Amino acid sequence: MLKNILTVAIRNLLKQRFYSILNVFGLGVGLAVFMVISLYIDYQFSYDGFYEKGNRLYRIDQTFIWGDAYPTFGSTGPGVSDAIRTDIPGVEQTARVYTAGDRVVSVPSQQNGVAYEDNGVGAVDSTFLQLFTFQMIAGDASTALDEPFSVVITRSSALKYFGKVDALGQTLKMTDGRTEGLYKVTGVMEDVPPNSHFSFNILASMSSFPEVAARNTAWFWSGFVTYALLKEGANPESIREAIFDLPSKRAGKAYETITSGGKPWHLYLVPLSDIWLHSVSSPNRLGPTSNILYVYVLSAIAIMVLVLASVNYMNMATARSVSRSKEVGVRKMMGALKEHLLFQFLAESFILVIFSSALAIGLVELCLPYFNSLAGIQLSTLGLFDSGMKIIFLLIIIVSTALLAGAYPAFYMARFSPIQALRKQNKVGKGGQLLRGGLVVFQFAISITLVVLSFIVYDQITYLQNRDIGFDKNNLIIVPQVQRMDSVKRVSFREVLSNNPSVASVGMSTSVPPNIWDGDSFTTEDDPENEQPINYMNVSNNYLQTLGVEVLHGRIFEEGFQADRTSVVLNENAVKALGWNNDETVIGKKLLYWDTRFNVIGVIRDFNYWTLDSPIQPLAVFPYGAPITHQETHFLSVRLKPENDQAADVKDFLSFLTLQWDEFAPGLPFSYQFTDAMFFSAFEFEQRLGQLFSVFTGLAILIACMGLLGLASYMAEVRNKEIGIRKVLGASVSQLVVLMGKDFARLVIIAFAISVPLGWWAANVWLQNYQYRTSINWQVFAYAGLSALILAILTVSYQSVKTAFSNPVDILHEE
Repeated sequence: MLKNILTVAIRNLLKQRFYSILNVFGLGVGLAVFMVISLYIDYQFSYDGFYEKGNRLYRIDQTFIWGDAYPTFGSTGPGVSDAIRTDIPGVEQTARVYTAGDRVVSVPSQQNGVAYEDNGVGAVDSTFLQLFTFQMIAGDASTALDEPFSVVITRSSALKYFGKVDALGQTLKMTDGRTEGLYKVTGVMEDVPPNSHFSFNILASMSSFPEVAARNTAWFWSGFVTYALLKEGANPESIREAIFDLPSKRAGKAYETITSGGKPWHLYLVPLSDIWLHSVSSPNRLGPTSNILYVYVLSAIAIMVLVLASVNYMNMATARSVSRSKEVGVRKMMGALKEHLLFQFLAESFILVIFSSALAIGLVELCLPYFNSLAGIQLSTLGLFDSGMKIIFLLIIIVSTALLAGAYPAFYMARFSPIQALRKQNKVGKGGQLLRGGLVVFQFAISITLVVLSFIVYDQITYLQNRDIGFDKNNLIIVPQVQRMDSVKRVSFREVLSNNPSVASVGMSTSVPPNIWDGDSFTTEDDPENEQPINYMNVSNNYLQTLGVEVLHGRIFEEGFQADRTSVVLNENAVKALGWNNDETVIGKKLLYWDTRFNVIGVIRDFNYWTLDSPIQPLAVFPYGAPITHQETHFLSVRLKPENDQAADVKDFLSFLTLQWDEFAPGLPFSYQFTDAMFFSAFEFEQRLGQLFSVFTGLAILIACMGLLGLASYMAEVRNKEIGIRKVLGASVSQLVVLMGKDFARLVIIAFAISVPLGWWAANVWLQNYQYRTSINWQVFAYAGLSALILAILTVSYQSVKTAFSNPVDILHEE
């Protein structure tokens, strides 16, 4: 019996080749999209899942004490680690990561060896490798970082610096331009997997950094990431409650300073598994993170595309049921039971889905390199089958798709009455017209909604690119790490660049937008109790002119003003936070920092000095030489003249810049950045997601149009004689095309009406994730609806025109 069912099923599929090909290709594309997105989602959930003790590892977050840009952030002071380890009984061990900044790394034993800029250097406690169980190639993880000036390097770094993996006992020289040291390689480990929330090339012992030892108990210096390993069987909720108010007990004067203005200060326990997808409101100091919303969106797309493909099959199968009504009638007259027919039609569905699954796997293998390029990751088709659970999941999806696509048509055709099927076969299936129309409406409503969201994602990215951030971010080149030159060469280098005819101005600063992170608490002479956290930077006299900020009141730093050493320029938010009026009366007021009184000489317009995912915070700008702690890094900002912004001009200047660096800093690695690219890099993931979204939306529309093509082809067959009679009676080709196309156009218009509120809601949900967001305008919906209508008309027009041009004699000769 099974053999007969399969034989008949295959015979029917071959008999209706056009519709079978449409169904196989549609379901194949739908399954391929589902498989690719499943691979991507599985990769997202795999982050930090490879540590032996991962289920007991937590990051310690704290209240964002430097303003209100975020509720929390993943950084703490160095003193938090010891306090948690000694005060909280359920904590087994802690470890800190100190982001010490970029280093120039070389091998002293190599004569004329190349020095490399390495931004993957981190300082960690000796306990770090006991918490994070990386695979060691050489060395003992438990003791490798016990001694000062010891490092553990990755396999890639060993090959890069020494040309071999066996690098134990070798020496590296590392410098930041101010200090340098010789570090002994005490361990070699495998590279950090790409699905980790942090990455590094070199781990140096924390004891190698004297600045940490000098402030080891501080809570105010939030330059550390602290991790805790809980004891076996410890209750995370109890520990979460125990650390919540720890700052009030251990932070001392720092706690009083932060909370004096009413701001809370608490600690939070964040599971390691939540950092990548569930900590979007708590920035990760060690690298970017993702957002669970993106996973939800892609999951919804995967399901919708697969459902659209299944609806295609369902729609065409029910539409063509009229052509199989005689078969059903004869089978029932010969004694076939409803269950037998049901099984027959489901078997056809399963065979179709099996062919579609094979096609889908081939499409995944073919398209995955392109997807990897768009997503910036490396996925493999083998990832679909690398565990028993994944194979079972894939089989469940295939079976579910076969049932979803084939169940209704099977039940629909199996319930035909044999007498009606044999006597009134031409009327069979008309009762399903409403259903088929509803399925088309569903397909295009979903497709138009996806198009709307694609437009919104594109509009949002464009808005962020073009948004006024308070200064001109274009034609502004940043040269980092100029502190590695001696002070005399640094001045000469700056003067040479200033004299270049392509350069409008050059300025120097300790940090640059969008990475101005120095901050401390300040008060005022008017109200010494009003302590406010304010970010700050130190700049050369003409830096603010180079940046191009707008001066609202007073002046900015100028050459020849010795008094400017104790002067400060504030942004609007800082003036507001300190309780002053934003007018000329602020000039001359005193900003207090410990024992120093800074004279306010100017107010500048607010500008975004962090990325555009956070609001503008208070900012104070001090001159070089001001008595205030600041980073020892120095950045040179070069503003090109507007008339020299062409690609060829910029290329020529970069060549000049490189030559001058080699002259003033021979042997030191050179790099540069464009400010606009630095801002936009924060939304690189959104840009990639937008591209993926557009691709999947295009495939969803393709599937919907394929279904429409199949349905239009069938309707042309059903109405063949009607068309012939109308032509005999004088109907023109254009009238016949409109006649056949208007029903489909009506369905698309209904779908558009449904998609408008759905798309509006989805777009609003998406945009809520952005601090600065574009508006939703009616043109987006008009473009989406018009695009869908044009595609639908083009899809059915071929079949309509073909039928309209047919010879009525050929159609009606049987009559």
